[in-house]
Parts: sequence; C-alpha cells; structure tokens
Amino acid sequence: MDQAEEDRAQKRRNESFHAKPRHQRGGNFEHQRIDHDEKCAQSDQGQRECDDLEKKSERRVDQPDHHCRDQSSAETSDLDSRHYGSHNHQTDRAQQPVDEQVPHGFRLYSMAQLYTGTSGFAYPGWKPRFYPANLPDKKFLEHYASRLNCVEINYTFRRLPAATTLENWVKSTPASFRFACKANQRITHILRLKDAGAAVDLFLRSIDPLRSARRLGPILFQLPPNLKFDMTLLTDFLVLLPPDLRFSIEFRHASWLQAPVYEALGKQNISLCLAESEKLEIPEVITADFVYYRLRKPEYSEEERKLIAERTRELLSQGKDLYLFFKHEETPEGALYAEELASRL
Repeated sequence: MDQAEEDRAQKRRNESFHAKPRHQRGGNFEHQRIDHDEKCAQSDQGQRECDDLEKKSERRVDQPDHHCRDQSSAETSDLDSRHYGSHNHQTDRAQQPVDEQVPHGFRLYSMAQLYTGTSGFAYPGWKPRFYPANLPDKKFLEHYASRLNCVEINYTFRRLPAATTLENWVKSTPASFRFACKANQRITHILRLKDAGAAVDLFLRSIDPLRSARRLGPILFQLPPNLKFDMTLLTDFLVLLPPDLRFSIEFRHASWLQAPVYEALGKQNISLCLAESEKLEIPEVITADFVYYRLRKPEYSEEERKLIAERTRELLSQGKDLYLFFKHEETPEGALYAEELASRL
C-alpha cells in the first residue's frame, strides 16, 4: 500500500469514530461515571445520617441522668408492670429492718426494743392468774404471745427441736414475737466448749426455721457452775459463732468475771448475760449492742420492780435492745412482772 492509500484509510477510520453515538464511544467511562455519581450520592446521604446520629448522641451525653432514665422508662412503659411491681416490692421488703412490725406496742422498730417475758411458757400452774382456767395446753403459747413479746426456750437445751415444732411455734405467734433459745447441753455441759464446732453447726441448723422466719432472738450459752476461767478455751469457742446472729454467754463461776473476758465478748458483739440469783450476781458490764437479763430471785418487791423499769428506760434510751426474762415456774409471778414492766414504759 502506497502512502496515498494509507492516508485515505486513516481518514475513513477517523470519520467512522466521530460518527459513533456518544454512549458507544465512551461506554465504559460513562457507566463508571454514573456508578460513581450514585455512590457519591449514597455516600453523602450516609454521611448526613452519621452526622445526625453523632449530634443526637452528643445531645444525649449532655442530658442529665434523670432525663435518660425518664426516656428509658417511657420506652419500656409497655412492659409487664405487674412483674416489675412485684420485683420492687420484694426488694423493698429485703431492705426493711427485721423488727419493722410494732411489737405489742412496747417500742417502735426505729428505736431500741424491749423484749420481755419468762423462761418457758408451758406451765399449767399459771392458771387461772395468767392462763384462763379452761385454756388447753396447746393454746398456751398463743395466749402467752398475746400478752408478751418474747420467751426464753429451755427445751432446746435438752434436745434438738424438730422443724415442725418450730414451724408451729411461728404460726402460733405474731410476727413481732421472738424466741431466745438456750444452746444445747452437748455444747456447754458435755463438750464444755472444747472442740465444739460440729456441735454448734448442728444446733444452729436445728433452729434455722426460727432464723429464716425472722423470729430468732439471742442464743444463750449457759456454762456449768464448775467450769472455771480459761481464756484460750473461750477465744477458741467465740470464733465459731457467726457474726450475723446474736449470742449471750452466762458465766456461773466467779473466775470468769474479769476484764479480758469482757473485752473478748465486746470484740464480737456478744452480750455478757446479766444473770441475777441468790447465789451469784453478774456485774452490769455491757459488751454488745443489746443486753440480756435473766432475773432469778424468787420475789421482786414493788420498789425493785420500779428500779428495773428505770434501768430499762436508760438502756433503751442508749439505743440498746433489751431482752429481759423472769424465771418463776410454779407461779405466774414472772409473766406478770414482765407484763407490768412493759406497761411501765
């Protein structure tokens, strides 16, 4: 091919190119540009949405907490309110103090409480001056609890109680009533506090129905009269006692009545039992945030009972819960003294 023919062929190719429609000449480019424009538009819209979300987020961060809580409450208002109401009620009950109920009018729960009664209640000899003459024995506790708000249980000293027995006691008494249990004799009189961990655990499990029902008062460990002072024995025993329960120890040998003993009790909020009898009187040393009295004289004069009431007022005014028990088994004097004491306050 000569030069002239080659020039003419190139001219025809150029004319053919310029004669093609635009979308054929640059098809790929045009499609890429359209896709690019759409993506840019979508990206711009997405960016605007992201900006809006960021601004909303910033506004929510700047809002006070109560506003967020209110908004959250509004958003969840269609949930089952009964479920949440029940949950809140249970939470409130869990936060309430144990002694919230008014105990027979002796004291309100927001103040120190007086719990007073006798050691034991199942005494037919108390008829008719305390128990009605025709009252059956099985109704004794129910009647007792209608007049007094606490009883010291000696039954637990002799044997471990059946759960059904304790459950029946709970059913027979109002919610404000308390049972102060004497610890089993295996702990105090057989083992004499030595290596008593398993015995303590067993005893506490046996009275758990009272604890779980919120009816358990202090647990009293009454030591034998011939058990003499032994500081190591005492300290080893005290560490066995759980801190969420109240305990009191009655020492019946004078050798225990000394400062190291009081200090050891005080460190663990264990009450020195202030037992009064014709044989031995314990000095009034307060070692806990409650006081445990056992009044054992056969008779208390009118003047003595007034002094007991005055001292009771003093301790309550100091914020000390007071557990005070009279012991008169053959006659109802103890129960009547306790009822009189409550009426004096």
